[in-house]
Amino acid sequence: NIVAMNIVGNPVVTDFLHFRKHFIVALKRLKYLDRPVFDIERATSEAWALGGRDAELRMKTNWQNKKMEESKKGINDFRAWQAEIRAKYAKQREILLKDGPSPEQLADLEDKEKQKHERDIAAAQEGGRERSRYTLEKKEKGADPPKESKQDYCKVSTPNNESNPMELDASQVISKDPKYLDSKRCFSNTSGKSN
Repeated sequence: NIVAMNIVGNPVVTDFLHFRKHFIVALKRLKYLDRPVFDIERATSEAWALGGRDAELRMKTNWQNKKMEESKKGINDFRAWQAEIRAKYAKQREILLKDGPSPEQLADLEDKEKQKHERDIAAAQEGGRERSRYTLEKKEKGADPPKESKQDYCKVSTPNNESNPMELDASQVISKDPKYLDSKRCFSNTSGKSN
């Protein structure tokens, strides 16, 4: 009934030839003998006890081949499932292009859009709560709440209207292309240095 044994430093380890294999074969419920006893070790040890080293090697080879076949089968099953899903969606796409979306599909799309909108709102609310919590913690510790940094402003010129640059918040500047952004006139109000 022994399940685990730790005999590190015991003379039996060095004095008893093949002690680990003998113990694994004799103790059927043993799961740990100075290190875990895995199924492959139990199988090879039992084969060794019945047929010696050759039987042990055959069992090890058979075990590895079996595991490899299981792995290949899993991969092939997964690829078959992928092909089935692709075929299903290709058929749905073909029907959609031919007949247009069904009422159920439209309702499904509306539900997904609604769920996405609700998730976005929940994320924004959570962000607001976190910012409020951070500000309260700072106030409780006696430190000043973080000051809002001044926005960076850039003078942006369009190629067609070089004489009339617009002043935009730097976060609104989408293009960094030199023909749209005159970098010599892009400053930070806080530093006054050129970006």
